[in-house]
Amino acid sequence: MWNESKIRYLHISDLHLTNKKLSAFKDIERAFFNDLDKIGTNIDLVFITGDIAFSGKNEEYQLAKEWIESKLLKALNLTWESIFVVPGNHDVERDLMNKALFIPTLNSTSIDEYNENLKQIWYHKPTRRFIESKFSKFRNFLKKTNVIFPDDICTSWSQAFEKDGFTLSLIGANSAWAAGYDGDDNQNLIIGLPQLDESLSKLPKNIGPEAKLLYPL
Repeated sequence: MWNESKIRYLHISDLHLTNKKLSAFKDIERAFFNDLDKIGTNIDLVFITGDIAFSGKNEEYQLAKEWIESKLLKALNLTWESIFVVPGNHDVERDLMNKALFIPTLNSTSIDEYNENLKQIWYHKPTRRFIESKFSKFRNFLKKTNVIFPDDICTSWSQAFEKDGFTLSLIGANSAWAAGYDGDDNQNLIIGLPQLDESLSKLPKNIGPEAKLLYPL
């Protein structure tokens, strides 16, 4: 039987790193590391589920990379290979979006209609490429690390983590791909059946319990 105590993980989110608000971040950082000292640093995995940057800018991702390397990974004695990331709505370039793409899906009146409208976006390659463009800076940030991420960042990554004979299947789903076009992302964080089906199909069968990571809905 799988024993969850065998694998310890740290889950953090919404770093919102920016030079404009570093003083506020320092206060949070101090409390965070105080809490980390209390629970111990014997951590196997780190999940960062969205909003690494404040507004999806290159300089914010550089700040995040430096903080993760010099503070977080150092404190935990881990490497980038132990970190798993999904984007949030602050990790997009908002000026690249087109609201018309999402109106039918966001205005759906039933689950069936919602998933059918979602398929029209999800399986249309030009639209997928267009959506992916707003994550270009997020992707550039990931390329500078050894973090797992998919070729098509609209979708998700899947990875199996093994320790002491136990295997944990991880799925990281991008719920922010429809966010960012009007400054208000309320109800614009989307996970639908097309995305979940695509994500689950990437995992080997019967290899262990699953943990699904996504930006909070």
